Amino acid sequence: MKVGILGTRHVHADGLAANAEAAGAELVGASERDEAARSAWSRTPIVDRDELLEQCDAVIVAGTNRERVDDTLAACAAGRPVLSEKPVAADAEELVRLVAGADPALVMVALPIRFGGSVRRAREAIEAGVIGTPLAARGTNHGQFPGGWFGRRDDAGGGALQDHVVHLSDALCWLTGDRVSRAYARATRVMHPENDVEDCGVVTLDFESGLFASIDSSWSRPESFPTWGDVWLEIVGTGGRIRLDPMATHLDHYDDGAGKLRHVGYSDDDMTLAMVRAFLDFARDGGPSPVSLAEGIHASDVVLASYASVASGRTEPVTAR
Repeated sequence: MKVGILGTRHVHADGLAANAEAAGAELVGASERDEAARSAWSRTPIVDRDELLEQCDAVIVAGTNRERVDDTLAACAAGRPVLSEKPVAADAEELVRLVAGADPALVMVALPIRFGGSVRRAREAIEAGVIGTPLAARGTNHGQFPGGWFGRRDDAGGGALQDHVVHLSDALCWLTGDRVSRAYARATRVMHPENDVEDCGVVTLDFESGLFASIDSSWSRPESFPTWGDVWLEIVGTGGRIRLDPMATHLDHYDDGAGKLRHVGYSDDDMTLAMVRAFLDFARDGGPSPVSLAEGIHASDVVLASYASVASGRTEPVTAR
């Protein structure tokens, strides 16, 4: 299968391209608007977007958040299956454009947590009633500031809430078969004052079933931290609890060359590779999207409600679509 990359400026762009190659795809090129990013990209030739859409069978959309809807809609108009980075849109106006113009039958959203083996086993346990009825949950997604355009509202639409809440809110919805109905959030900028977006925040979510959850989202990890950050979840039910730490399997590497300790994963349970393989199967065979556009839109609606709450100081409803 021939795959093109629409936009290269997301921190995951090169990794997604590498995983596509590892999964057997042929990378035919990448389109990129930014001149500096065009010069920095070395994995594939740089190709005009329309030309690239003619050459490829499927695309990975991995530019800035602000570029995402334009690239997704262009791919849909060309009839090409899309693996869209998250969030699916930079803000509410862009989300309206996406909902109106995208073809859900062609779109998969890059939300990899659900592809981790431990996460899938946890879902099976919850569905089997091992912990009874889920009542409450909590989780963290801490990370390092990704740099560059992620700190500019014009390009990113938001900061750490935009970057991280989508992951855990989607994971909780997928694990429990539930949807978020309301959000309350507090956020601020304290660690990276040079940016014009928040770098830390806490979100409390109410679900349709009565489940409630808190998510600690931040870019709080310094450059000296041994890994990019963390993801973990705990869900408490009427009959027990499950705690998930899908990235816990690692070796400690004392790297004299870099002058720091590094965490090096050694598990063959690679959730990103599994996600990309699922996308290539979807692009080749059709069928239901492994992470549907509707799920990606709901994750963005949760973030938008969280930002509304930060502005109002009150609990805000999540748009029901």
